[in-house]
Amino acid sequence: RDDPFDGCDFTGNAGCPGVNPPFDYVPASDAVYQERLGLIAEQIVGDLHAPDVVLVQEAEDQDICTVAAGALACGAANNADGKPDTLQELALRIEQQSGIAYDAAFDRDGSDDRGIVAALMYRTDRVELLPATADDPVLGSTPDFTYRSGANAYNADVQNPKALNAPLPADVTGSRDGNEVYTRDPQVGLFRIWRTAVGAGAWVDVYAISNHFSSTPDSRVNQRREQAADRAEIVQATGSSRVVAGGDFNVFPRPDDPLVPASDQLGPLYAKGLLNLWDTMVAEVPAAAYSYVFVGMAQTLDGQFVTPTLHDELAQSRVAHVNADFAADFPGDGARGLSDHDPMSSRFALAATLDRLQELLEYYCGSGAITGNNTCTQLQGHLDRVPKVGDDQLRAFIGQVRDKTPRFITPTAADALVLEAQLLLQG
Repeated sequence: RDDPFDGCDFTGNAGCPGVNPPFDYVPASDAVYQERLGLIAEQIVGDLHAPDVVLVQEAEDQDICTVAAGALACGAANNADGKPDTLQELALRIEQQSGIAYDAAFDRDGSDDRGIVAALMYRTDRVELLPATADDPVLGSTPDFTYRSGANAYNADVQNPKALNAPLPADVTGSRDGNEVYTRDPQVGLFRIWRTAVGAGAWVDVYAISNHFSSTPDSRVNQRREQAADRAEIVQATGSSRVVAGGDFNVFPRPDDPLVPASDQLGPLYAKGLLNLWDTMVAEVPAAAYSYVFVGMAQTLDGQFVTPTLHDELAQSRVAHVNADFAADFPGDGARGLSDHDPMSSRFALAATLDRLQELLEYYCGSGAITGNNTCTQLQGHLDRVPKVGDDQLRAFIGQVRDKTPRFITPTAADALVLEAQLLLQG
C-alpha cells in the first residue's frame, strides 16, 4: 500500500531526500505480496516454532493502519496506532494459519531515510510488553549511559520499545554511512515472558534488542565498531542480568574477520562480557553455523549476544537454513528462499526456584486472585519454612492451595502455584 506520508515507498513516488536510487520498488501485485506474507508466517510458526519474541530487521516504517475485528483497517491518518503496519498484517496471518496471536512494536524514530526500521514481535498469549517508566535506565527519560558524542533528543523519550542514537563522532574515519552512529537505530524492548501464559506460572523479565548494523563487512569498519561499542553500553546500562542483542551485525564474529590484520569490529561486545551464541553452534553443529551465503561461500553476519545469566539458561541455539542456500525451485515450492539471511532461533530454560514461587504468590496476592483474611500469610509461611524444613513444606503448600480452591484461590492461580511447587519438588 502507498503511504501518503512517505515519498519513497511506492512506484511513482517522488523519492526521499538523500535516497539514491529511489527506494520505490514494491511487489508485483497484492496477490504476490499476500502469498509471501503467508510464507513468512509459515517460517515463523513452522521452522522457528513460534518463538515468544521475534527480533525483526528491515520492516517498513509505515503506520497508517490499525487492527479492528481481526483485520487491518487503513486510512489517511499518520501514526495510527504506533505499530508497524506490515508486521501487524504478518501477525494477523500467523493467527489465521496457526491460532497463535502476535503483536508488533517499534519506535519510528529508528527508521532510516528509506523507511526501513528494526522492530519487535511477541506472542500475546505468554509475553507482555511492559510499560515504560521514567526511571528505567534505558527506556526512561535519562538513560544511564553517556555516549561520547552526545545523544539524539529522542533518547530522552519514555517508551517501550525505544530507539537510541547519537551523532557519529568526528574521529570515526574511513567509509561511513550517514552522520549518526546508526542509520537504523537499535530497538530496545523490555518483555515479561511467562512459563505457561500471561498471569500463569513463573516469569522472567528480558531486555531484547533488535539490531541492524551498517552493511559491507570490509567497509564502514570504524563506524561498525562504534555501533558495537554503543550496543555494549546500552546492554550494560539496563542493569539487567538477562539481555539479548540480536539481528544482523553485517560482519563476521570472532575469530573470523574480513580484514588482515583483524579488525575485530564486534570487539566491544565481547569486552563487556557478552557471549555470542554463534560460538555455541560452532561447538555443537559446526557445519550448520552460518546465516548467509555470498558468491557460494557460507558466512555468518547474524547473531545473538547474551548476558552470562541468559547463556547459563540456554537450552539450544540453531539457525534455520530455509533461505540463504535453499531457494524455492518453482512457485508453490514452500516457505523457502524468502530472504538472503537465515533466521536464528534460541530457546532458554526457565528454572523453577523458591524465589520465583514466592514472587508468583506475591503476584496473585496483590492481584486479588487470592483472597481471605489469612490465606496469603498461611501460604507464605509454608514457603518461609522450606529452607529449614525442606520438601515437606512444599507438599503442605500444595495441599493448602488445593484445599482453598476455588473459595479463596482462583483455579488459574492454583494451577500455576501447584505447577511451580511440583517443579521444585522434581528438582
